[in-house]
Amino acid sequence: MEFSLNTAFNASAEIADSAAYPGLRMATAARAVADAPQHDVGDKTGGAGVYANSSWAVSGPGAFSPVGGVGFSWFSAVCYLFGRETYKALGGKVPIGLVASDWGGQPIEVFASPDALADKTCGGTVAAPDDESSASGGGAAVAVAAGAPRRRLVGASELWYAMIEPFAQMRFAGAVWYQGENNAGYPHQYGCTFPAMIADWRAKFDLPEMSFFFVQLAAYVNVNYAAIRNAQMAALKLPKVGYAVAIDLGDAHSPVNPIHPRRKQEVGRRLALAAQAVQYGMPVVSTGPVFAKAAVTAAATAAAAAAATTTTLTVSFAQGTAAGLHQAPTADCDQVGSKLCCGESPFEVQVEVAGVRTWMRTTYKVAGEQVVLDVPANATAPAAARYAWEAYPQCSLYNGVGGCDDHTGIAATPWCWDGQKPCAY
Repeated sequence: MEFSLNTAFNASAEIADSAAYPGLRMATAARAVADAPQHDVGDKTGGAGVYANSSWAVSGPGAFSPVGGVGFSWFSAVCYLFGRETYKALGGKVPIGLVASDWGGQPIEVFASPDALADKTCGGTVAAPDDESSASGGGAAVAVAAGAPRRRLVGASELWYAMIEPFAQMRFAGAVWYQGENNAGYPHQYGCTFPAMIADWRAKFDLPEMSFFFVQLAAYVNVNYAAIRNAQMAALKLPKVGYAVAIDLGDAHSPVNPIHPRRKQEVGRRLALAAQAVQYGMPVVSTGPVFAKAAVTAAATAAAAAAATTTTLTVSFAQGTAAGLHQAPTADCDQVGSKLCCGESPFEVQVEVAGVRTWMRTTYKVAGEQVVLDVPANATAPAAARYAWEAYPQCSLYNGVGGCDDHTGIAATPWCWDGQKPCAY
């Protein structure tokens, strides 16, 4: 979230275009830590630039750091592009204030209050356990997964006190969240802490209806974030929560580190679609294809029964999410695997070899708004399958038309099916 607009793709054009949205106002909180509640925040601009005497900047070229500057200057690329797309969707008639309060490379615990970290109900999404020691959520322990970005980690709740709670007196329509890499080592705990934090923010801000939107983590060449992506989805147990998939937007050559993909325009567009659906009730398709169910079909002919593949698994998607279902390459799709982009299937089925269960890629075909997977003879029973459940998928399914750079359809949400229910995180 802290990644600034001046380092995104097409930064010069985006900054020049910013003059077209005078109804956008932007403020960026300075980095700060505290171990007690604060009531004010500094201005990250540090008194520099056109807006040296005002924390609020009107959208325009003068409001952004020079192109080619530090990747984490100001203003947040995702926050701005989300705001811009929302502003456009509302016809440019509704002024929007954007407040960026972010610090990259941090775990969720530093943005959560002590109350959120102690919440054993995971934001009200589960019943409180009888034995508090068995709770999956509470606690202030901070861990960093091997391979995750290792920047300075501040203490639990210190950014809540210094950079979030000071805004509690403001009235916000919603919040946008892009974080998770530094919690990859403990997805089960994240699946509780994340909804607990959202519920707590709403309570502390006295905004029970405040909408909340998050970015499901993008593909990254060095670490498989499948489990933490799955844990992020626990937030959807709460009302008025939406998300943007970024699995297809990995950027193996990002100069700021491949963990920071530069296709922020598409992230902002997808977040704005989520806001249009959740916050404003607009009739838009706000996600890519979303897994609904999987059903095994036995071989229909004697010839098929004699072949190595004797069954298929038909995957169906949530109503309204799979119109125009098709495959397309992901960004930088020649960086891993077979280097054949959509020559490598994003689908896997679970098989048993010499008594050991493992996952293997399988072929598939798109059939209308469904996908039919080939299930090998040694597949486990019931048949288990998963999609884009890896570090860097080379191929994605999309609805609409086009792929990761066409800005029309949206990539399918990664999923895992254990044969009876969604896979646990």
